[in-house]
Amino acid sequence: MLKKFIFTVIIFSNSYAWANWINFGGNSILTVYIDPASLRKDGNFRKIWQLQDLQQRDKDGEFSRRVRMEYDCKNERFRALSWTMHSAQMAQGEILSDNSKAAQWSDIPPGTIADDILKLVCTK
Repeated sequence: MLKKFIFTVIIFSNSYAWANWINFGGNSILTVYIDPASLRKDGNFRKIWQLQDLQQRDKDGEFSRRVRMEYDCKNERFRALSWTMHSAQMAQGEILSDNSKAAQWSDIPPGTIADDILKLVCTK
């Protein structure tokens, strides 16, 4: 009974880690996942949760990032709205840092993972 209770507490305390992350691709530096259920539309703008798993822990101990991204379908650009940096993969472990200040808009280069995500979220 105690094991079942502890398991339930762990699941609900880390609920975002149990999102329906879909592997969207990657490279030698990171693998990118998105949570399609988190997609929100506002005119030409789309917001979606993204998870970035690093292939190697960085010098600050970071192994993954959970990022709220915003895509501008009309102008083909994107920016991070908020993010948390984690000590383990899949947004697990200790939160090493966080930020809730939106980044500057960046143009999306063709043929990148960001371009593929833009095409997906803007057709929805």
